[in-house]
Amino acid sequence: MLRQENGLVAAKRKETNVLTIREEQIVELVAEGLTNAGVGNRLGISKNAVRNHLTRIAVKLNLQTGQRAITRVQLAGWWLRRQYAEWEYLRTNMAS
Repeated sequence: MLRQENGLVAAKRKETNVLTIREEQIVELVAEGLTNAGVGNRLGISKNAVRNHLTRIAVKLNLQTGQRAITRVQLAGWWLRRQYAEWEYLRTNMAS
């Protein structure tokens, strides 16, 4: 399921995130294992647009861009860490 924003998550996202919502959607789909063409089909953009987004994302996150497979694994790891941090933030703030 593609990321949807609620008020609390949106506020936290503005504080900590360097990626746009579209870039986060792309990272999420890459983390699910979709190819550039698959991501493009899901989002209604070309696979070249996906590739360009991934290049910008890698630069923003200071990832190695030399080997595409490694970058995709790094993106998946980043996405999982981001999801966990967001869950932890919501858990602690909802409990207060």
